[in-house]
Amino acid sequence: MPTEHFYTKQENGLLQPWHGFVWLNPPFGGRNGVVPWLERFVSHGNGIALVNALTSCGWFHDFAPKMDALFFPKGKTQFVKPDGERGKSPQNGIVLMALGGNGFRALKHAHDAGFGLMVIPQNTRAGEKA
Repeated sequence: MPTEHFYTKQENGLLQPWHGFVWLNPPFGGRNGVVPWLERFVSHGNGIALVNALTSCGWFHDFAPKMDALFFPKGKTQFVKPDGERGKSPQNGIVLMALGGNGFRALKHAHDAGFGLMVIPQNTRAGEKA
C-alpha cells in the first residue's frame, strides 16, 4: 500500500502522530493485541485497518459496528515482504475495516470489482460515504 509515511515496529506507530488517511496493518498475534490499535484507529476516524477476521472474538464485535464498512476478501491473503519476497498467508482470513469516505469508497470499489464481500454495519451512515 503506497503511503506518505511508514512507521516500523521499532518506532511503535501507537506512539506516533497519525495524519490524514491511515493504512493500518497492526502486528498479528496476541489474544487482544489488536485492541489498542483499533481504539486508536476509531479515534482517528480516517483510513483502512487490516486485521484478522476473527469474527468469534469479543474485540471483533466491539469494533465492527463502529466501522463505516467491512470487506472480506475472497481467498487467503498473501503478504509481500519489504524485500519483495512473498510471505506466508495468515492462518485465518482477513477483514479490511474502513472509517471515513475514502476508506468506504475504496472498499466499495474492491467489492464492485468482485474481489470480495463488503458489509455495512447497520449503525453507520454509509449513504453519506458513497
